[in-house]
This record gives sequence, structure tokens and C-alpha cells, in this order.
Amino acid sequence: MPDTRPTKFIIITRIGGDQPNPAQDDSRLLLEFWAKSSATAESMCNTGRAALRNSAAGTFNDTFVYGWSGEQGPTYLNDPTIQDRRRVQIFGDLSISTDPPL
Repeated sequence: MPDTRPTKFIIITRIGGDQPNPAQDDSRLLLEFWAKSSATAESMCNTGRAALRNSAAGTFNDTFVYGWSGEQGPTYLNDPTIQDRRRVQIFGDLSISTDPPL
């Protein structure tokens, strides 16, 4: 983490998943919401959770989203080496396809 960072930001990391066929990908994602206060980080997390849940059956940049599932969290896990930011994190599975169903 750089010493100079935005007031609030999100880090999204693929931590696993599966590819059931050549056109579909089920990504296990870790989302970290960072802000100066726990309340702001939690609000960002809730907005992100709602956006992921509401993305089902949508198409974004020619990619079809089957849905968001298996969510775990939120977890309040501050990094002891970063004193000026608070972190809330979730993880779950985002299923996408380049070949949407008809």
C-alpha cells in the first residue's frame, strides 16, 4: 500500500474460482472497501453489495452477468500497519459469460 492514497478506495482481487466452460467464468472475488472512517467504509461496502446483487441478468461491456452468490461478510478487518484508514471486506462469486443465454 503506498504512503499516499485516496481518501476512500476499493481493491478487488480474484482469489479463486472456476471456469465451467470456455464461455463462462465463476470468479471468487475479495472486495476491500477502505475509508478514513468505519462508517464510510461500511456504507461503501453496502453500496457495493447492492450493486453486485442487482447486476444479475445484466450485460456490461459485452459480458453477461449471471449473478453474485456465496457472499460472506462484511468483515471489519483493519490492517495494523495502516493507521489512517479503516477496512471492511466481503467475498463472493461473480458468474459471467461472453455468450449470454437466449
